[in-house]
Amino acid sequence: MHALTVRWNKQAIIDLGETLDFIEIYNQVAALKLRNIIENTAESLATMPYRFPRGRVLNTREVIVHPNYIIVYTVDDVHIDILAVLHARQQYP
Repeated sequence: MHALTVRWNKQAIIDLGETLDFIEIYNQVAALKLRNIIENTAESLATMPYRFPRGRVLNTREVIVHPNYIIVYTVDDVHIDILAVLHARQQYP
């Protein structure tokens, strides 16, 4: 299988930004670490997109990137689409 292209949709970018902005208020180092974990995990999906379980919403998959944060994504023949970055306690969708 060839590597797929990872794309972030607008909502996922907003989710990530809001999450990091909130954490940065209290701990800049923690915000930077979380950003790196989330971005690296998202990019790693390009080579092994099916290693994480199906999501709560049809045709999605979810990866827990930290005990409190989840990346929701879809996979097609060419792309990984990052749909959302959620706090584990958030309702989705």
